[in-house]
Amino acid sequence: MSNTTPVQPIVVVSNTRYGSTAEYAAEFARRTGGLLLGGQDGSKSHPAEELDEALEQRPDAPLVIFTPNYAGTFGGANVMKTVARTYPERKMALAVVGMTILEEVRAKDPAGAALDDVADRVHRHYLPGRLMFSIMSRKHRAVMWTMTRMIKGKKDPTPNDSQMLESYGKDTDRVDFAELDALVDWLGTPAGE
Repeated sequence: MSNTTPVQPIVVVSNTRYGSTAEYAAEFARRTGGLLLGGQDGSKSHPAEELDEALEQRPDAPLVIFTPNYAGTFGGANVMKTVARTYPERKMALAVVGMTILEEVRAKDPAGAALDDVADRVHRHYLPGRLMFSIMSRKHRAVMWTMTRMIKGKKDPTPNDSQMLESYGKDTDRVDFAELDALVDWLGTPAGE
């Protein structure tokens, strides 16, 4: 696996909760020579004007947006929908960072539904993330507490449910940069694959 590629993508950090989304985006940009927007110097999101300018200046560059899966929502999906509708021929990927077991989230592909009418034009890639209970907001803790209570009431919890119970109340870091290899390889495929 090569650490460089002739294609230099535009890499965007949609936002980040615990830092793993920005770290993945920075590593992907480093490996590919991509232009990184957002996420640098502690920034949590990109300015729309900066993205618009990059898209205009680099008309052939693939776009890869890194976004967290936060409570079943994908902030970067809205940005991606706008771009995909404006530039339908551009090669695009949405890289989703989250805590769901990779096999399960890849099989269910929840970001596909979030992309609506542009889902067939946007490659999706799922990455394992980080959840820091020690710095979690009260609201997020309350949601997690409720979810764990619901899971405990299930007769047959899924492996993902069990993982959630095991990691509840703990700082959990599953970041794995090796999971970026397939996304780097995707850059070398023709658009639409």
